[in-house]
Amino acid sequence: MHDHPRECCCAYVTYVAVRPQAALLVARYAGKPELRARVEEAVRVQQNNDNAVRYGLAGALILEKVVLVSGWVGGVHKLGLSGR
Repeated sequence: MHDHPRECCCAYVTYVAVRPQAALLVARYAGKPELRARVEEAVRVQQNNDNAVRYGLAGALILEKVVLVSGWVGGVHKLGLSGR
């Protein structure tokens, strides 16, 4: 095949393209230590850069809190995002 490793074509893009997969990953790994590693792997498939990984992890961890803490309202209050 090829002598060189396949490079990601979007290594410089920092927006989070993993959003659709994040919900599935959180559904599978919420509350488990391997969530972070799985999200990083998913982000790096399309965007192999540290900023994209940080954004993807932040979104997944927020979603994880929402899922684990009695739904959306409980998650928002727990994170201090309710504005009250």
